[in-house]
Amino acid sequence: MMKMIKSFIVGAKDSIVGAKDSIVGAKDSIVRAKDSIVRAKDFSPLLVTLILCVVFGLAVPQMALASQSADSVDVSVDVSVDVSEAIDDFLTTIPADYYKTGDIQALKQVISRDNPLIVDVREPSEYAAGHIPHAINIPLRRLSQNLSQIPKNRPVILYCSSGYRTAIGLTSLQLLGYDNVKSFPPSLAGWKAAGEPVES
Repeated sequence: MMKMIKSFIVGAKDSIVGAKDSIVGAKDSIVRAKDSIVRAKDFSPLLVTLILCVVFGLAVPQMALASQSADSVDVSVDVSVDVSEAIDDFLTTIPADYYKTGDIQALKQVISRDNPLIVDVREPSEYAAGHIPHAINIPLRRLSQNLSQIPKNRPVILYCSSGYRTAIGLTSLQLLGYDNVKSFPPSLAGWKAAGEPVES
């Protein structure tokens, strides 16, 4: 009987040690989450939203991003503070050519000279119906989930059907640190109108 009680006590002690390790691990996860929240405050998706709103002339949302960490540390971001300055900083760094390959001839020169990755940011069904030769398809909504396919050491040209999604993709990649990405404003419509070949 004593042996069984001793075995039970040892098992209970091991369970307590395991629970303590789990609590320490959970505490470490909470600290990492708190650090992520604090870092996200410096470059939030809200800033990206604000920039896109300004670039596309949309209404700028009047809101604040507020999050609470496990230790109830307030990391609220007042968007009214420095929003204009942040947007101005971003907009004034845009080069005169606005990161674009402006016409069909310019795109053909870049293709023959620099071997760029051409990315069609339209939906897969649109891509399947016809695309610029050798382009790969990464739909705009999945762009950030496919960054491994977008090199930083080679020119990248984005296009869509009219230019709207291209501009969003270009701005997003610029904000993610890509400085080798350009848009093709004539998009597929301009490419087709010029009588250029289309693959399907």
